[in-house]
Amino acid sequence: MKASWHIKNDRIVRTIAAALIACVASGSIAQAASTLPPQTKIRISIIQWIPTLGAYQRWDAIGGEFTVSDDWTVSLPVMGRLTVKELDEAGLASAIAKQLQRKIGLNDVPEATVEIVEYPPIYIVGDVDKPGEYKYREGMTALQSLALGGGVFRRKDGPPLAERLGYVNQLKDIGNSIIRSEIRLARLEAERASSTDITYDTQIQPDPALAKAVLANEKALFTARRKEIERQSKSLVDLQALLSSEIENLGKKVKSTDEDVDAMQTQLGKIKGLVDKGALIPGRQLEIERLLRSYFADRLDLETSIMRARQNLAETTRNIDGLYDRQTTEIATSLQSEEASLDQLRLKRNLTQSLLVNAMQEEQDTSQTEDVVQTAFSITRNENGETREMPASGSTALRPGDVLHIQRKPEVVEAAAAPDANMPGAPRIVSQRADH
Repeated sequence: MKASWHIKNDRIVRTIAAALIACVASGSIAQAASTLPPQTKIRISIIQWIPTLGAYQRWDAIGGEFTVSDDWTVSLPVMGRLTVKELDEAGLASAIAKQLQRKIGLNDVPEATVEIVEYPPIYIVGDVDKPGEYKYREGMTALQSLALGGGVFRRKDGPPLAERLGYVNQLKDIGNSIIRSEIRLARLEAERASSTDITYDTQIQPDPALAKAVLANEKALFTARRKEIERQSKSLVDLQALLSSEIENLGKKVKSTDEDVDAMQTQLGKIKGLVDKGALIPGRQLEIERLLRSYFADRLDLETSIMRARQNLAETTRNIDGLYDRQTTEIATSLQSEEASLDQLRLKRNLTQSLLVNAMQEEQDTSQTEDVVQTAFSITRNENGETREMPASGSTALRPGDVLHIQRKPEVVEAAAAPDANMPGAPRIVSQRADH
């Protein structure tokens, strides 16, 4: 009875010591995380007060939902890439407003708001009942994540064959999706660079046949989109030339009318002199004056037509510029979305590979007996572009995008020896074994 008490007490002491060591080690990872870590989905809204309208106007073409990339930047229309590292929502909103004011030369700083839509998920792997991807919540700890994963995994017969084959099929599907995403990115990059073709090597892919088929489809889409832009641009340029020609012809008509007016005014002056002398009747003078008024009316109509044609020409020029601006914005948004999707696919591929490896390892070692099971936590985290694995405890707070590793550490007590001569009645532990 005393030996059992001593063994149990020794286990408690060593458990507390291990927890303290883990807490000290996890202190190195307790640094404050950025409010906007990579792969965070955010919603940006921009409005500006328009004094002439007496109302706020929303800039939907610039706002919308975006994803923070792995290099701590977010790519926005018009403003380009902004660094969000060490910025919270308010700090990013202020940076966006100031950058937008400088970019387009606004007198007043527009109102910008940033809202977090969704944090990157966390991933739970190792000796848990339900490993996988889970939604991140602020303040989540390693122990809470273990509960989400169904607790410590205790199956003794290893994962079934169907589960392992399922991981293999998932890896194949994810690999095919990555090929499609990479080719789509190559097409968007070609469009952004105004290239005439898509550059992508299909031979280096695991499935060259699939890569060739996807590339052919993306090239067809690339050609169709380029021709559509060219047709719209040519139509607007032709309209621009037509309006310029119309303005030129109207100007010639104005000049001709001015010459007719000058001639009629000269003739009217001569006729007035003859009428005053009584050589001509006043009717001829009245007829010329009516004709002169008609010339003046025609000239006003021509001036109005010239102003209308110039207005249409200015609008056509704006439409040409807007055509390419809209294309640039669309490409930038699509690139941002596709890059985020590709990052998620690669994370899923790595997670599935880890699950498959763990399943195969468990199949090879299923005869282990356990008297006492301790749970060890470690976290794989991406910081400043580098992946680090750090020890943790159950109370360690997780960050978005963390991969939590959970490992069982069985501890077997082999025997208890006789009481020590110097301490009567006190048992001691002969040996301990920790199987890793």
